[in-house]
Amino acid sequence: KANDHPFANHQGYVSAHRLVMEKMIGRYLKPDEVVHHWDGDKENNDPGNLCLFRNNGAHSYLHRFTERHGLKIEDLKFSQSWLYA
Repeated sequence: KANDHPFANHQGYVSAHRLVMEKMIGRYLKPDEVVHHWDGDKENNDPGNLCLFRNNGAHSYLHRFTERHGLKIEDLKFSQSWLYA
């Protein structure tokens, strides 16, 4: 619950993974930015498991790329704790 957050929903909540990413990068996320969980576990909000995409199109590209090349997303995990693609 984050009532004072500028992008909280009508009940005052913000997704935990978005709050973790905001702390990592030191600013509020823009509404169109997408936080990706490398291991696919949306409950695993460890900073090393998260990366940031500028929008859903960039995030979707990651999924299409891995499917097209027969790769696993977790195999592409970058050494940085977050990525702005």
